[in-house]
Amino acid sequence: MIAVPADGMMKGMLEEPVRRRVLGFEDEAGGVSEGEVTFRWVRDGVEFAALEPVWDTLLERCETVSPFMRWDWVWRWWVANADLFEPAICVAEEAGEVVAMAPFAIGKEEKGSRRGLKQLGLMAGLGEAQGERINVMIPAERVEELAPALLGRLADLTGQWDAVRWNRIPAESAILHHLMCALREITANSGVLNTTSCRFLRMEQETWEAFETSRSRNWRRNQKRLRKELEEAFGVTYHTGTIAPNGEDVVEALLRLHAKQFEGEESFFTSDRALVLHRELIPLWEAQGKSQMCYLMAGGKVISVVHVLHEGRVSYAFQVGRDLAYGETSVGSATFGWAVECAFRSGARSLDFLAGDFEYKRRWTAETRTVLDLEGYAPWSWRARVFLLLRWLRRKTMKPKVQAGKVEAGESGESDAVG
Repeated sequence: MIAVPADGMMKGMLEEPVRRRVLGFEDEAGGVSEGEVTFRWVRDGVEFAALEPVWDTLLERCETVSPFMRWDWVWRWWVANADLFEPAICVAEEAGEVVAMAPFAIGKEEKGSRRGLKQLGLMAGLGEAQGERINVMIPAERVEELAPALLGRLADLTGQWDAVRWNRIPAESAILHHLMCALREITANSGVLNTTSCRFLRMEQETWEAFETSRSRNWRRNQKRLRKELEEAFGVTYHTGTIAPNGEDVVEALLRLHAKQFEGEESFFTSDRALVLHRELIPLWEAQGKSQMCYLMAGGKVISVVHVLHEGRVSYAFQVGRDLAYGETSVGSATFGWAVECAFRSGARSLDFLAGDFEYKRRWTAETRTVLDLEGYAPWSWRARVFLLLRWLRRKTMKPKVQAGKVEAGESGESDAVG
């Protein structure tokens, strides 16, 4: 059982060693005994901002670590969406130290079929400027100890939301089981809404030359031929950084090319709120070595960009944009190959291609990692009941939407990952 109905009941449910460590007891002087884990809620921007000094320090010890869980990203996501979502962060503390956090937010999205529902989601997992591979923040060695009690505090939020939507949870996470248990405890109609496969490339060789040698002869020949053809036909050159040799702002070039490439499709990357985050964060992280703009130039301008994020030994191919005038020339494939090389030379030994299964990704690797979108509905909410009824009727009259690498049950909410 995950919810915490009352301290007395919970103490009876936990084994004695865990009971003493997680719940704590008063000593003879009336103080709290050593080793107690206490919980508190952060519900406003001031208290949220106060977590900055401990946020990334805790994250680096956690079972799931990604750029989309970093303070720089999560804080800017909230600033861009502060009029829509309020923090609902459960903080676990032990001996004055933050030892775990459940960084939730509650609010309504502006678009989509759920816009009438007040949702409980992970920060950076709702609205615009959504991240990928996000999770509750618990050190790997303490998941089994802390997850039940931490997620049990969700019972404190009863009556404050209509639906739960926890997006982009890594399927391999040890926390997933506890999230599913918590969902079953606090919601009705809970389960996995979307399952998304993400191509994952391992690059464990010592040098880039050794990595190239590990590929097939045909692959090496094609890569060399592609570069030669682009250089001879268009004078293509390869670069990194946020300012091109001609003075062009590469961030703005990416935004422009991405918008043009995916014109007519909904993209969280170039929405107004997302632009606030990306225009500030990309140059900041580029200077810190956490972000890399890998781009090609021809005719005196930027013609194709891949935005790569670095997190330790793992890099993420996050966004792309290319000039459609070069649509039949494999410029996009050449840029992606350049991004893979840049990630390797920056220290990455694996590259997550994120959501969307496209041919240019399949050329690099057959291995995948999976992320899940979880959902549940408040049993007390009439809005949730109406939503579920309307969705049932819609599903009865239309086929499920199928995308490359993703199957959805007739809802909008497409991934913003490379593609």
